[in-house]
Amino acid sequence: MFTVDAAELNLVRESLRNDPANLGVGLLHRPSDRLVLRPFNEVRHRGGHLELVHEFGWLPDECFGFIVAKPGRECVMVNLSQLNARGGPLFMAHATFRKILLSLRQCWAGMAACGSPG
Repeated sequence: MFTVDAAELNLVRESLRNDPANLGVGLLHRPSDRLVLRPFNEVRHRGGHLELVHEFGWLPDECFGFIVAKPGRECVMVNLSQLNARGGPLFMAHATFRKILLSLRQCWAGMAACGSPG
């Protein structure tokens, strides 16, 4: 599993609860197996995945990105980022994305239900 900071997960969850039009920006840093999450409106210059990569001093080739959205009552994870393209589609391998989802759910089972207490 990947390492998840529960405080970051909660920050995104609360941000989406307060403003469903906001998004969560998620990164997987492959060398460290660390997941990083931020509300989009808290990423410097609103630069999305790439800005978050630079904030940590990582290289874009070391990272995959995903989005957290709340189109209704529940949060959904979207396998989509310019970091994933590398000459192909904007999504990472399904097995990697599944492992990200499992890591987030393991960190906090309430993530799948953003609108409900967890």
